[in-house]
Amino acid sequence: MPDSKPAHIPTDGIAELCHLWAGKGNLHDWLEPSERSISREWSPGKVQARFAESVLWDAERTIAPLLPRGTAAWMDQFEAQLIRNTAYTDLPTAHTDWALTLSQFGRYPSPQYVDRRPVNTLESALSRVSLWLGKAVGEAELLVKRKFDRVPLSAAARDKLLAPMKVARMLELAAPDRLDEEDLAVCASAGGSWTLVARLARRLSGIWQRDPASQLALLPSTLPELGSQLFELATLGACVVTLRKHYASDAWTSLAPIGASDRQAPCISYEDAGFRWQAYYQVVPAGRRNSDGPYASLGAALGVAPLRPDVWLTFELGERKLELVIECKYSLDPSYIASGITQVLGYSKEHPVPEGWTRWYMVVGPKEAIPTMATWQDQFFIGNPDHLKALIDTILTS
Repeated sequence: MPDSKPAHIPTDGIAELCHLWAGKGNLHDWLEPSERSISREWSPGKVQARFAESVLWDAERTIAPLLPRGTAAWMDQFEAQLIRNTAYTDLPTAHTDWALTLSQFGRYPSPQYVDRRPVNTLESALSRVSLWLGKAVGEAELLVKRKFDRVPLSAAARDKLLAPMKVARMLELAAPDRLDEEDLAVCASAGGSWTLVARLARRLSGIWQRDPASQLALLPSTLPELGSQLFELATLGACVVTLRKHYASDAWTSLAPIGASDRQAPCISYEDAGFRWQAYYQVVPAGRRNSDGPYASLGAALGVAPLRPDVWLTFELGERKLELVIECKYSLDPSYIASGITQVLGYSKEHPVPEGWTRWYMVVGPKEAIPTMATWQDQFFIGNPDHLKALIDTILTS
């Protein structure tokens, strides 16, 4: 997107959908809809992955910048501890525990003696939590990759979060099978960087120890970090806000996070007697993609991804079936916004209209750039989010 000064983004749509967003973004505990009218009926795996992603994103923002850089800085953080290994000997030694020997055998001379020889070791609660944390970060990233096909951490943040684990491995310390609460308490009370390590370990443990309902309740709202994605979310939210004026019931559902939908699956849907509506974000609905289209055929030679619009809406009102394909252009540059016209023309060629359906196309940009809506043959439109709301009102009332 060309550089430009910030353009208007409708906030009502953002507030409606921020708790459903699962693309890259920033966590905002303060930004909550007045009521979460769209229920999240996500699969347990998606809830778990979204929870993991939010923990890792927050760790990159609030924990990684405060941690020491590199393994050398962590080496001095691991302090040797003096432990005493217990053994039994036939003769007394300098390390015989006389009180324990008399307690166990009741006399002296004794058939055996309890020997407690001191040994210095670097294995401790700190090393065990560090090793568990490294394993948990890797498993959390793999979970996000499997479910959403993206890597949640930057390379720099991952290196800082995994540095204590790397030191523990260099010292050939044993990794625990599970996170021990006593070890976690010791780590949290050690102060300094260890407090941050303990905080992240406890948060990550919630990925596997909490149920999906608890994870959903703990998920903060998320705002896309890119202006273009924020505008896309606001545009989709404007559609939902408009529909809710006509259909304000509990039949709204989200089967997958916005920005992490399964292929060809809607992210938001509404269904009751006589009306069905589905919204797809950067996904082409099932049965609409033409594998023999010109872009798919020629683009395959270049290894490029197939065409997909930003938002795809389907309306089924009794016997009437209509689709609205939306391309968002967040810019004040007319040339850049006009490129959306070329894109929707490409969608009309690449994705055939199913029998019995009518399809409209719309390019949506900021209201400063498109103050007046324009149309061509009542099938192609260009306008701002307010014009989109009016168009949806027309669909629902005509």
